Amino acid sequence: MNITNPDLSPARKDYSKTVFLPNTAFSMRGDLTKKEPVMLEAWAKTDLYGKILAKRRGAKSFILHDGPPYANGPIHIGTALNKILKDMVVKSHALMGYYSPYVPGWDCHGLPIEQALLKEMKMGKRHIEDIPAFRRSAREFANRFLDIQREGFKRLGVLAAWDKPYITMSNSYEGTVIKAFRELLEKGHIHRDKKTIYWCVSCETALADAEVEYADKTSPSIYVSFPLETLPAGLYAGAPGCASIVIWTTTPWTLPSNMAAAVARTEEYRVLETGGRHLIVADKLADAFLAATGLEAVKGALVAGEKLVGLKYGHCLAPHLPEARRFARQVIAADFVDMTTGTGIVHIAPGHGEDDFHAGKKWGLEIFCPVKEDGRFNADAGIFEGLKVFEANDKVVETLKADGLLLGHKKIQHSYPHCWRCKQPVIFRATEQWFLKVDLDGLREKLLKAADGVRWLPEAGHERMAGMLKTRPDWCLSRQRYWGTPIIAVYCKECGKVQTDSAFLKKIEERVLAEGSDFWFSEPVEKLMGPGHKCSCGAAEFRKEKDIMDVWLDSGVSWYAVLEGGMLGPGKFYPADIYLEGSDQHRGWFQTSLIPSVALRGG
Repeated sequence: MNITNPDLSPARKDYSKTVFLPNTAFSMRGDLTKKEPVMLEAWAKTDLYGKILAKRRGAKSFILHDGPPYANGPIHIGTALNKILKDMVVKSHALMGYYSPYVPGWDCHGLPIEQALLKEMKMGKRHIEDIPAFRRSAREFANRFLDIQREGFKRLGVLAAWDKPYITMSNSYEGTVIKAFRELLEKGHIHRDKKTIYWCVSCETALADAEVEYADKTSPSIYVSFPLETLPAGLYAGAPGCASIVIWTTTPWTLPSNMAAAVARTEEYRVLETGGRHLIVADKLADAFLAATGLEAVKGALVAGEKLVGLKYGHCLAPHLPEARRFARQVIAADFVDMTTGTGIVHIAPGHGEDDFHAGKKWGLEIFCPVKEDGRFNADAGIFEGLKVFEANDKVVETLKADGLLLGHKKIQHSYPHCWRCKQPVIFRATEQWFLKVDLDGLREKLLKAADGVRWLPEAGHERMAGMLKTRPDWCLSRQRYWGTPIIAVYCKECGKVQTDSAFLKKIEERVLAEGSDFWFSEPVEKLMGPGHKCSCGAAEFRKEKDIMDVWLDSGVSWYAVLEGGMLGPGKFYPADIYLEGSDQHRGWFQTSLIPSVALRGG
């Protein structure tokens, strides 16, 4: 091209007359900001969703059951993608001739809502004095963001029963949750017990396995000697106290709660002679122990783990604990003691560890837990009273060092459980809670069989789910919070027995269906129970349960409310054809929906 010739310059050419296009109703510009509202308004006015359903009514159904997002903020890329994918599935099946109603849901209870509200109110849990008023505020908060999210999803072009969603804080839904709880209780699946469970000291509540995430944490790594008060025959002829067993721990704050030390019966243990002391560790770990502590020692006699069982030792913090807590502890045997890390001798605190708890039950140990809800030690912890558990680590280490019992100390980084909401480290804490038994009446095996009958995409999801079901503990259902479906239970003030009268539970259930559950938090127990009620012990004074249900049970029985509750129209829709969620829901909603479903319906 000769660009110097002005007659040939592109600016001088009128190319519009050289291109021939057919006439079209499509405008040259998108003008989406103007057209989108018009399109959405037209869909709403013509009830496009309703017309599609009416056209397919009577046809074979295809049901996508919606996993509910939390109503605690505007939609984001994750929730938007989730709804778009579901919309594609539902619309495509409607086009293929299926009756495919889509009832969206919202999770409106629980810690996510409470935390967002408390942040907005600039206050903490301990500042809540008027629980009914706080629940009203939580309801308003959830409703506000439910409406915001609903409009956001509509703008994405998602067709659904937006005017009739399932909402976990609605009267009918709360009534369904309480009904499911009652039926599980009547079947024996739900019970109250004292167990060691995950506890968030920041949120001051129990947590289920699905509410725990793992992240790196820096912790102290210490080796501590426990002076033996009795010795196996022929091992050492010196004075008692000159020989010690050695433990390793990354949680020094649990040492005030020590109740035993566990060894492996079938392993051999080595006596290490160093600086006038005789230290006993697993023979397989002796070299690693010496390398970690920098101690020099002469290797002495070997002793079988079996011979260590039953020996008495003095508590490493005895002088600093209340007099009643200074008694001698004993060496026990446990199958979980391994030879990969530490010393082959495990410090046992039944109030602060799952394995420890089971060992404590087996050996008849006290399930001792001197830690309060806020993570501070009570008076049973002696000089550590008032300290928060993680703050106490340094003081425990300093005390052990001053007493000459600290053999090694350094900092390590390791994977540690954290709260899913506040992201703070959690602890194990022994408390009385409500649990769903996963091993009653072969439930675990039934869950695995049900998982086998599901088509998983990708297929690796099946292995992941099966692995979780094989190892999961009983489900901790109770939460020490305020915004949620209440656990309907009453206790005798005299004997502490839980009153599980079905007639009473059904009466409360019917009230909740009619008016919601707020009355449970405001009415006195006498009014709730009515006149003439007596415990089997003869007492007539009661107190009501203050805990609420795990929010995962709320959403976990959504199939009961939606698929069996008539929300999809006349007909039978249980079970759903598809659950479509992110992979995080294998340990979340997928699992917590499967458990009550199989427990109540058998699969």
